[in-house]
Amino acid sequence: MNFENEKFIYIESKDILLNPLNDWEKGDLSDLKNNIQNFGLIEALAVIGPLENNKYKLISGERRFTSICEIEKECGIAFPIPCHIIGDGEMSDEMQSVLIDSANLESREMSLSEKNEHRAKVMENLFSLVNSGELKDKDVAKKAAEIFKVSDTYARFYKRIFSTGSDGLKDMFINGEITVKEAAKIAQFSKDKQEVTLQKIKDSTDLKEKISDNIDIKKEDIPTISEIISSVSENEITAPTDDISSSIICNNFDNNKQDDIDVNLSENENKEEAIQEDSKICFPDNKEVPKNNLKTSEAGNEKKQFDFDINEMDLSDLDDIDIDALVETSINSSMNSLHNTYSDSEKWEDNTSKYKLNDIILWCKEIVKKSNPTDEEWDAINACREVAECFF
Repeated sequence: MNFENEKFIYIESKDILLNPLNDWEKGDLSDLKNNIQNFGLIEALAVIGPLENNKYKLISGERRFTSICEIEKECGIAFPIPCHIIGDGEMSDEMQSVLIDSANLESREMSLSEKNEHRAKVMENLFSLVNSGELKDKDVAKKAAEIFKVSDTYARFYKRIFSTGSDGLKDMFINGEITVKEAAKIAQFSKDKQEVTLQKIKDSTDLKEKISDNIDIKKEDIPTISEIISSVSENEITAPTDDISSSIICNNFDNNKQDDIDVNLSENENKEEAIQEDSKICFPDNKEVPKNNLKTSEAGNEKKQFDFDINEMDLSDLDDIDIDALVETSINSSMNSLHNTYSDSEKWEDNTSKYKLNDIILWCKEIVKKSNPTDEEWDAINACREVAECFF
């Protein structure tokens, strides 16, 4: 937890109250108690307050605090405890729970299912904070990334799972039966298709168990989780309406590489025609993506073209992808759509700054009308904000 901007004070143990929202087990404190006796308290506690009775409520450090209280009892001496005040006494229960879980997820060792269970609780509280207006929806993934110590990509996976995933999907993810990436892919389906997918995964697991019992079943005949997701996604056209960060599912997942999105076209295919054909799937109004929207890079005599779909990229690991290029793709995609709307009589000329600036202005005018921008649009909005800050 970051305490750089928080107030630091010393508080006596009698003025610190345990937090009833903290349901984490204390475990064996003997080693911790010995360390505090020998070396003192290395890391300060985190509290909120003061409360009406001039006391403070504990947020982080219950095991350390309990150990200190036992030491004081044995010595018969009370001493001031270093504390960071990270909020006032009016902090909501949901925010307190988020901070408590954040501290424990960072410091505790636990199994995957235990960690996922607490992550589920954190996501539930984050959504509650959105409903109460204490947190903006666009900041949920960012907050999750900070708490879970994961990339922004994986944080969006968690957001999708716990915002549009069925109860069955959440349970399978928490229990470790499917990975976060697999769960995020399934969460894009409608609720009915989610249940169909989960049942197929369970049936596949049952078949694998029968193989161990020497039942006459070939391993290669049992579909993998990736293959099951692919078979369902082929018939899934529209993303669930309750997921504001998803629109139309344009991607089909590679059966052999479940964690990778294949953006390379076959050498025997006409790349330009294939890309235009994909654009018809992604844009139901049959408007083709302008050819100039493709990014081209030259390396020696070799030319490569890249045309990423935003929804597709949201399901890949963006740690290895140029985020700036992705944001630019989002802006270009929105501007192309607006250009068709406002400038049907004019040709798209990507190399002409006049049209670029005009389309940026049109995009800005259109985006301010939105009440719930997508994650990708927020990336573009933040990029525009950074540009504006250079001049104002």
